Amino acid sequence: MLLATPTAPLHELGAWLHQARNDLDAALNVVPPQPSPDEVPLDIAAVSAAAQSIEECTAVLSKALRFLHNLLDTADSKSSEGDDASFDAFKDQAMEFGTGKQPAESFYTYLETHMTDAMIAEFILDFARLLANVDQRTTLLAAHCRAVRRKAKDAAATAASSSKPPSPPPPLRRNLSMASSINDDTSPRDDDSFEYPSELHLDTVNHLMFVIHGIGCHGDFKEGDEEDVGASTAGSNRAFRELFRTMLDTHFKEVPVALEIQSIEWHEELHEPTGVDAVFDIICPEGSQGYYYIRQFNKDTFMDILYYLSPGYGQIVVNSVTDQLNSKYKVFMDEHPGWNGQISIFAHSLGTVITYDILTHPAHSVAKNGVKFSGLDFSIENFFAAGYYYNESIVALDRSPVPVMILSRGGLDLKDGKFTPGITMPSCNHYYNIFHPIDPIAYRVEPLIHPDMHDKPPVPLIQCKHMPFSKMQEMWERITAPVPGFTLPRIDYVMRRRGREGVIEMAYAAASHSACWDSDDVVMFTLMQICRPVVDKLRRYMSAQRPLPSLYPRGLVPITPHSKIRIATTVLARDRATGAWGTRTAVMDHKRIYFASNADDIGCRKKWSIPLSAKLGVQLGDDAFTLKVTPDEATPGLAGGSGRSLRFGIGGSAPHTPSSTTSAAAAATCTQILRASTTELRNEWLEALTHAIHLLTLPQPPPIPAGRTSSSSICTVGLDLPSGACVDYFGAVKTSLLQFKTLKAKSWYESQGWTSRWFVLTKSSLDCYDTCPNLVGLAQFPVHKSTVLAYPKRCLLRIVTKTGTTLDFKVKDSRTFDVWTHGLEAVDRCHVRLHEDVVDHSALGVSLDSQLPSVHRLSVDKYFVLNDDKGPYAAFQIRIIHTGGQTILRRFSAFREVNRQLRLIFPHEQMPPLPSTRLWGKFDPAYLAAKSTHLNTYLGKVEAMCTNNPAANTILQQFLNVDTASPSYGDE
Repeated sequence: MLLATPTAPLHELGAWLHQARNDLDAALNVVPPQPSPDEVPLDIAAVSAAAQSIEECTAVLSKALRFLHNLLDTADSKSSEGDDASFDAFKDQAMEFGTGKQPAESFYTYLETHMTDAMIAEFILDFARLLANVDQRTTLLAAHCRAVRRKAKDAAATAASSSKPPSPPPPLRRNLSMASSINDDTSPRDDDSFEYPSELHLDTVNHLMFVIHGIGCHGDFKEGDEEDVGASTAGSNRAFRELFRTMLDTHFKEVPVALEIQSIEWHEELHEPTGVDAVFDIICPEGSQGYYYIRQFNKDTFMDILYYLSPGYGQIVVNSVTDQLNSKYKVFMDEHPGWNGQISIFAHSLGTVITYDILTHPAHSVAKNGVKFSGLDFSIENFFAAGYYYNESIVALDRSPVPVMILSRGGLDLKDGKFTPGITMPSCNHYYNIFHPIDPIAYRVEPLIHPDMHDKPPVPLIQCKHMPFSKMQEMWERITAPVPGFTLPRIDYVMRRRGREGVIEMAYAAASHSACWDSDDVVMFTLMQICRPVVDKLRRYMSAQRPLPSLYPRGLVPITPHSKIRIATTVLARDRATGAWGTRTAVMDHKRIYFASNADDIGCRKKWSIPLSAKLGVQLGDDAFTLKVTPDEATPGLAGGSGRSLRFGIGGSAPHTPSSTTSAAAAATCTQILRASTTELRNEWLEALTHAIHLLTLPQPPPIPAGRTSSSSICTVGLDLPSGACVDYFGAVKTSLLQFKTLKAKSWYESQGWTSRWFVLTKSSLDCYDTCPNLVGLAQFPVHKSTVLAYPKRCLLRIVTKTGTTLDFKVKDSRTFDVWTHGLEAVDRCHVRLHEDVVDHSALGVSLDSQLPSVHRLSVDKYFVLNDDKGPYAAFQIRIIHTGGQTILRRFSAFREVNRQLRLIFPHEQMPPLPSTRLWGKFDPAYLAAKSTHLNTYLGKVEAMCTNNPAANTILQQFLNVDTASPSYGDE
């Protein structure tokens, strides 16, 4: 670098260096004495002179060093001034281009002149997204693509002339933003080699999401607890999960997403074992009814904040959430061998603080207030914090302003009244803070990272209903552009206001804190981030300005009436998102299982059936559209039921009424006139019928031995269809809608004219149905190359693909179970493994025990107010059905003791919540009646849990011992 400095100072520098060299030469004249027999005295004068020379050399070199430092500072200052000038020039050029005063080619030429190729490739996509004009964005990116291709060709030509391999051009990529994936390809791919197909066939996106609630009781956040124990325990888990299921079935139906949602409940672990609620009841004075509700709210909800602030109770909450996350993850991986998905956490209110603390403290670390963290056993892809409020220490007040809380805890870097921004980011790949604009509890995070973000609005959650997935992604790309000066991806996202909220904000402020639980926009935003692997593929199209493709699941094979179905059964299938079991109609071919939510979509009512035989007459009709079918009079016609034998020797269709059977038999023995919509269709039917009859004249295979079935027949064991419906049309040779008339014996047509029906030609008959089935949109699951975990005890089948995607369904009985296991064993590379029972404490097992019908032997049907030496007390009557309706009385404290003992056997998340109690108004009839109902629900769930656990069953039997009086364990 050339330095513009005066000549005189440079001469002084040369003189200083020359003097220093002479001083060093003088010092080097001192020769150390050599060891010898003759002692040579040391020349003291020479050593003193050398020391003085070194001191003078040091002083001269210090002057020279200060001079060089000043020279460099001057150069840096001028260089900085030059950088500022260059940046100002760039802003002027960008403004000229942005306002339309400069064409894209000229602006890009300026960029090439002042930037390297790597610098341009680094920022060009983000810069283009900042442009409001779509045409400018398109022309700029087109100019960039042309430049990249041109330089690649030039490099190739240069390499060819020099016989050296060309260096690859800088890839067209950008830094990670909010919507970009952390899992980009490990090696950049050349966009020129990507063909941008018009259809993308997608692999299944496997994802596990844990949902953590906030302050207050949330009974339905316990896996398998489908009923709220009371108003105080009402959560939002079921409604939230149902929103995900609805979105996946509608707006995200183009993308194959296998989303498993599991909830984490920590409130009960904090309140029940510790006994804090009982102490809270003791310190509450008697008051009016209005004060009761306030104190109940404080006990169940507000106290959670204060408990979490204390190290002792905060440790309980942290341990509970961490242990549940790790244990549920382990069980999930045991149930999903080969799973290749990612994991997210969606937390609300105080749950976001708990999650934040866990994700910002490494394993075996200790927080400032002494709380210890054991850490998670897995990595987090997305952390969705709804209604989030932040504090630099482990704790945060639910309703305190964030800056005041951070200041009061000393968590900010404040020196001489100056705030240095910065917070500890959670250990996850993507972090999102979602809040409602009038939520009094939620606050922004971005201003704590960069103060200038206070003036930048959060990203709005826009409404994307009635849009295909690709269009939704295109819209998100427009609104999530990076903010200049903020190096991180966007974190703050704000929900849309509802129309009525703007009128009376204060009235809706409290409700807005929980608005995320029923927000379509929040669920849609969450799913967009979960579908990031698909988003990354679409971003390549948008970057190259190519039309977005149509999306289809990979390996999708629609089911049709021509499909050769092997088994058709009514099953109970488990939904991954909601965890609920629902009735489905399942049909299986040689590779896949298809599910219909409505049996009417698959079952069709057969009007009549004509068996095929060599004597069946088929000839052209009187015009170009008709066909005449004359059955063999010696062959009895088939009624509307099944005309084919069923696989595994199991037959039977829905019964028909006598009148319908008689009319169907009569129609099947008469000549039928069929009319097609076109001559071509008529000719196709003529050819198909003629060919099917011809095949019957050929030598037939030997009859099937007893006990074996034909591969072309369908097993319908366990199939429940509407009355008169069947599935005999599967494996059809020819199908279409036709009009028909029945030719009577006197050769005149029926007076009612033509009737439109759906006709099916099989290998053995011509069938007439009322309507055609609705097979469009049936869910499907591959079974070939899969592993089947079969549980005979529960009649349960779990199918696991090689990537860990699972399908769970339960059949009616052992007979149907055997049919399915034998059928699955016949599928190519499908391995069936028998197991005794499901994994302990799994979400699958809990849902089976809690949701599916079971016979209860116990019930709590009434209460009594009795007296002892301590005064009145309430006792609840338990009726034991299997002993002839014998009854026993138990106090609530006895229920509490049983609950305590069972918690030592079963994990917290599997135990049903014990109904809450109170000390004031405790003999109110309405309160005791409601408590009896809640105890009945609780006892029914406990009974189901204890059935297969000997230790737990022993505890329950001791509780039910009719010869034992009801003990009292402490205060009621």
